[in-house]
Amino acid sequence: MSYILVGHGAYAMEIVRSCAMITGEQAMFHPVVFSDEMSAADLMDRFAHIFSEQDVSAIIVDILGGTPSNAAQMFAASHAGVEVVTGLSLPLVLPLVFGETLDAALAAAKEGLQRVSIPEEKGRMSKNEEGEEED
Repeated sequence: MSYILVGHGAYAMEIVRSCAMITGEQAMFHPVVFSDEMSAADLMDRFAHIFSEQDVSAIIVDILGGTPSNAAQMFAASHAGVEVVTGLSLPLVLPLVFGETLDAALAAAKEGLQRVSIPEEKGRMSKNEEGEEED
């Protein structure tokens, strides 16, 4: 199973690079760069090329309603079994690397969206005798 990743600019490529820093190289992801000069038709051509060579189960895009998302939806409409998912991020792709289903990866990505606070006593820096801040 493999996935096409696409977002505005080189976002998908950078997600794949960041994922590789954590897990090593992954052949399951096929990033597509979307530049200003490209159209939805250009993206669909890239999807078709990847689809012809790989067993693609989903196209994961950055945001709903953008050109990559719209192109992915048009492509999926004519390719049975290809899903479109929005919210491209490391918390979404990492579970896929470890064999999780797309549904489980979506749940994990949602869980990863949290506001994090630092307890006050841990967030303060102390000062040494010279008045310099220390951890």
